[in-house]
Amino acid sequence: MFKRLILFFLLFLFAYSKPVFAANEIKVLSITISPKQGLEYTSLKNKVNTLNNNAAKFLSEATRYKGYKVDSPPYLKYTIIDSKYYNEVPKTQPNNKYLNYTYYLKKENICDLVDKNQVKQIWIYTDHNSNIVPVESNMAMGTKSSKYFNKGNYGDVSNSYRTNDLPVCKNTYTVFGYNYNRGVPEILEDHTHQIEHLMNFIDGRGTTIKADWGDLLFWGKFVGSDQDGKILKPGCGWTHYPPNGTRDYDWYNTNPVLSDCEDWKPDGTSIKKLVSCKTWSKTEDCPVDGGLSFKIWWMQNLPGYNNGLYYNGRPLINWWDIVYDFDSVLANESGLYVPKENKPEENRFDVNRDSKVDVLDVIFLIKYIFGS
Repeated sequence: MFKRLILFFLLFLFAYSKPVFAANEIKVLSITISPKQGLEYTSLKNKVNTLNNNAAKFLSEATRYKGYKVDSPPYLKYTIIDSKYYNEVPKTQPNNKYLNYTYYLKKENICDLVDKNQVKQIWIYTDHNSNIVPVESNMAMGTKSSKYFNKGNYGDVSNSYRTNDLPVCKNTYTVFGYNYNRGVPEILEDHTHQIEHLMNFIDGRGTTIKADWGDLLFWGKFVGSDQDGKILKPGCGWTHYPPNGTRDYDWYNTNPVLSDCEDWKPDGTSIKKLVSCKTWSKTEDCPVDGGLSFKIWWMQNLPGYNNGLYYNGRPLINWWDIVYDFDSVLANESGLYVPKENKPEENRFDVNRDSKVDVLDVIFLIKYIFGS
């Protein structure tokens, strides 16, 4: 009897001990370009350093699946590996006001960083004025994914004009363009828009006719919008439109609507609850924060690590893998689903294999050890 009790205690500790999970690293190169001088330039460098640290912290936090209510680990860890500063007027492309990305990225030996050091993102800070216009996000799809190029002889899935304006490496990387006069909420908005464009490409928005819009996992079911971005069936919404939004940037709308976001399941069996700005801000007065609290809440609801979600009998991938390793997701050719030859990652704490970790797992252990 004593041996059984010891065994039960050890199994209980095993099942409910906190899992050790090492977040996948998003290595970031930061570049700042400005003609400011003297103390003003030193102040700018300090400001960019603060923006980088805070953005990396919030973006990492945003990858905690349902992190606003459960103690889940961040799936991604954003790390600034180096910060470069150019004390000059930003060099633009011929005949337009967009940055000459090739000039700066080649100076930084970008393909060595991307292919040898696994740098995945470049954050570039400039002013936004009559002479320079930052592009929110810009992608250079790698040659390893040339089969999936969407622009003929190159690939670019981003919130940009998608011209061939970046050096092409073996691996895919993404450039984010920031205005150093803005803040972290605007930085996160660049990332949430980029996620939307990645979903467009993976989930087939560009090839979907209006009648089939509701079948799209991302826009039709997760977001719950029509083709114009207006919310029809409140799910989680998108960057400009929260679930209860009636116009762009309606992040502080106090009017509640029934939404299935916090229990989202693609088959529609989710439990709905009333949500409003009080849900993501966790306050009664919904302070104006540039939409920061909504964007983090929205990202934490993206199907993440160990999401356990299925649709039509097929398990969904961790959607953060699209951000972390776009090339591998493309190579799997299974969209937002786990490839058929692969089994979904098992949770070792789910001892009764019902895709949940709860009191039933304790009961299962007790019955297993002591009999029914």
